[in-house]
Amino acid sequence: YNIAHQLPFPLALDLRQSPTWISPKNSGYYGKRKIEQFIHRQEFELYDLENDPDELINLAGNMTYAEVLEEMKEKLKDFQKRTVDPWIYKWELE
Repeated sequence: YNIAHQLPFPLALDLRQSPTWISPKNSGYYGKRKIEQFIHRQEFELYDLENDPDELINLAGNMTYAEVLEEMKEKLKDFQKRTVDPWIYKWELE
């Protein structure tokens, strides 16, 4: 769950100037993922880590995995309740 998915993924300012970031930025890829996909995340991400260890294929929008996604959301909400996470209210507000 990318709670602020509307915003670009935050990067530390010192990272933006480092060769570690500049080189992938120039190539258009960060690892095997396109820079655009790295910076602009979807609200939910769900990956099959056995078959897609590089997390290239987001299954969150795939109806075959809808039940798994809902189960994961409920686990997250339960964790937020148990840890008194104030961001739990975002689920109700959106």
